[in-house]
Amino acid sequence: MDKVEQLRAENKKLKREIQELREKLTAAEAQIKQLIELLGQNSYNSSWPSSRDKG
Repeated sequence: MDKVEQLRAENKKLKREIQELREKLTAAEAQIKQLIELLGQNSYNSSWPSSRDKG
């Protein structure tokens, strides 16, 4: 296998890895958004004051 073929194979592998990471990132972002929305909903129903750290 010559150097060009080796680099092409490595490039193809890296492109697959990038695609997989993008998909994982997109899923993580969606999950974070969902959790933030849940957090916002829960604050209205909570028995705690909206900010417990105030004097």
